[in-house]
Amino acid sequence: MRKSLVRMIATLSVVVVALAFTGAARAQEKTKPKHHELTGEITVIDAKAGTLSVKKADDAKVDLTVGAKCKIAKGAEKAAIADLKVGDKVTVTYIEGKTGDIATRIELHLAKVKVAAPVVTTPAPPAAPAPPKVQ
Repeated sequence: MRKSLVRMIATLSVVVVALAFTGAARAQEKTKPKHHELTGEITVIDAKAGTLSVKKADDAKVDLTVGAKCKIAKGAEKAAIADLKVGDKVTVTYIEGKTGDIATRIELHLAKVKVAAPVVTTPAPPAAPAPPKVQ
């Protein structure tokens, strides 16, 4: 009788611990923030405050805080918020925070450089000799 009681308590303990771990895992899944992405043009930037506003293609404006861990890229190079300016085209990845949207990555679109077609010049024909002077 005593052995069966000990086995039942041990089994019940294992089940309780397993349920506790699955509940903690589910709670962690629910708190994981969802990332959003937008592409648009910077309309306002305050590097000191770490904020910027981006106007999307549909003219909707999104105000963002640049997070401390935000990665800013200018092509393959790293950049800083001070490198951004009004009018720059950017793609921003952000999360919704309790106090507003927080940028986690900002990718600056590099301006496409137009390469002019080479100018082909034809050399001018040699000048005709000057007529002899008459005296």
